[in-house]
Amino acid sequence: MRAASGFVAIMLCIAPECVGQAPNERLTSVMGALASYSLHSDAQHERRLQTELARLFADASPESDEAVVVLLQFACGEPDDKLIESEVVRRGNRVLPLLAKYREEPYPVPIQGNPGFFRLSPPWRRAVFDGVEGRICGCKTLGIPNGVWKLLQPIVDSVERGGQALELAWKRLFALNTPEADEAVVLLLEFSMEEAGHDRLTDEILKRGRRVLPFLRKYGTTPPLLLIYKYPADIRADPMLRFQDYAELTEQVEIGDR
Repeated sequence: MRAASGFVAIMLCIAPECVGQAPNERLTSVMGALASYSLHSDAQHERRLQTELARLFADASPESDEAVVVLLQFACGEPDDKLIESEVVRRGNRVLPLLAKYREEPYPVPIQGNPGFFRLSPPWRRAVFDGVEGRICGCKTLGIPNGVWKLLQPIVDSVERGGQALELAWKRLFALNTPEADEAVVLLLEFSMEEAGHDRLTDEILKRGRRVLPFLRKYGTTPPLLLIYKYPADIRADPMLRFQDYAELTEQVEIGDR
């Protein structure tokens, strides 16, 4: 689920009075299958969900466009999340108005009670919508400024090689005192590393002081979608540890700035 990848989610509970528009039949079918699979998680219900998603993806109607975009509001399970996001991107510019609409005003899904699946909390919903919109519009860095990405990418791409290449990349970044370098240093919190490297990174962040506060606050609540799309989970930081790092470092920098 997206929730398992670090997205904070809340259980969906739609009251009758929340439904203020005619039901989208395509969406209702998929959400019913998703609810059943979330509660039962067996092969039969998974096949039903995959069948409903395939029917939805094969439909090019405006109703289908709306349904696909609305599904971005939910944690459907990581493989299906990626399929849904890719389908929205495939539909291109025609879904941009729907992304803008439902980014801020979630669609009131016409299902009663608690069906057992997750609605993304507002900050993570906006992050997902922004990321998908960025992919449609051709934004390659998905929320990370180009200058920051140029500093960060060599380090991340050196992680697997390790050794001298990684050490040199760290030293080059830590020697810079520009705003772009401050932001890149903070973004290294997004990656898993050994204890010595983690301690070295937190020391560097604290040394930079109040300059990094805007970036700690920015990425602590909204993860950079580029890193989620581009890099596998095994090199990204554990979601709970990541959240804890951002919170603790933000507090320490704020205390040190008083």
